[in-house]
Amino acid sequence: MRFLLPILAPLALVALLSSCTSINENLGAITTKDLNEADFVRDVLKQNPDSKGKFRVEPGSEITTVFISSPARPVDESALRASMRQIKGAIRDTYGTTPNTLRFVFSETTIEE
Repeated sequence: MRFLLPILAPLALVALLSSCTSINENLGAITTKDLNEADFVRDVLKQNPDSKGKFRVEPGSEITTVFISSPARPVDESALRASMRQIKGAIRDTYGTTPNTLRFVFSETTIEE
């Protein structure tokens, strides 16, 4: 049994590590395009003085995720969706590419556009 331990221990470690997935749920490799989009979204959100320090942007291969620490839910969901569409339009115009899905994660709800 002791002779199996050196063989099984590395296999167990590989199995454990390969079973971990990203919370972001973005399965592909993150590209420069994805990083540029995340920076663009971050820059747009920084323009609002009320949002300073209340969000975190994470790039992804298919979804750019914005984590909002407060408020717990959007004050006006339809206005937020309109803003998200405007951001995606600006990304399309700036980079000439199809933007990723935008996901805004609040503590009580998640909005995707």
